[in-house]
Amino acid sequence: MPGLTDFRFERQGDVVVVELHGEIDLSNVRDIDANVRGSVPNTALGIVIDLSHVEYFDSSALQMLFELARWLGRREQRLHLVVPEGAIVARELELAEIQTAAHVFASVPAAVAELRAGLAVPSLEGADGAPGQLSRSNHDTVERG
Repeated sequence: MPGLTDFRFERQGDVVVVELHGEIDLSNVRDIDANVRGSVPNTALGIVIDLSHVEYFDSSALQMLFELARWLGRREQRLHLVVPEGAIVARELELAEIQTAAHVFASVPAAVAELRAGLAVPSLEGADGAPGQLSRSNHDTVERG
């Protein structure tokens, strides 16, 4: 991999969390995709990809996310993305209507909790019913008693 992106994988029980840093483009997207897919065992509920530290991505990165969501769906797994407000890639994801393939969350803990709860299932409309807007879960915090 050309070194434009660093990534870290972490197993949180039945969820795989991937944290990406740097740039994702045609020069490294295949390597990233292969590593991400290789990190997801059949027993996982799904994957959370943290895009908080991604500084740039192009259309090949968008295509990778949509294809990854389809691949996971065939395996009965889910893709959740972490894109805090103000993240550099937020506008591109909104324009690409990524919410049709994956749910978007403001934090990793919220994405992991929702994945475990099975509450977030991608649909053709955002959570508020408005297509074309990044839909964020209303469940950003989970209280456990």
